[in-house]
Amino acid sequence: MARQDGAELVLAVGDSGVGIGEEELADLGKPYHQTRSGKETSERGTGLGLSLVQALAEMQSGTVKVQSARGQGTTVTVRLPVMGEAKSTVTDFAPLEVHQRIAAAQQAGEVIIQAKDGAA
Repeated sequence: MARQDGAELVLAVGDSGVGIGEEELADLGKPYHQTRSGKETSERGTGLGLSLVQALAEMQSGTVKVQSARGQGTTVTVRLPVMGEAKSTVTDFAPLEVHQRIAAAQQAGEVIIQAKDGAA
């Protein structure tokens, strides 16, 4: 779910999975931390996702709130103060240098394929 709330962008992602016990909520967001319920499932991650979300939100003066209950699922809500008044406008679009490098790499790949096909 995404919506505007005043000057904030509110993003919420939820699931109806195994949920997280209240005693573990305080440790969420720490790098590489996995909850007990996360360790009990065969679909394990590295424990980086929520800590990255939290760090990125805080870099933008935002907040992250986690609500969860065992057996009911989890909802993570991110609030970002991004709906303020625009300070400037973009007038011209100039292709990024990376686009030019990608195009050059694609052309080089085509030349290699043509040379390979001609040698066969």
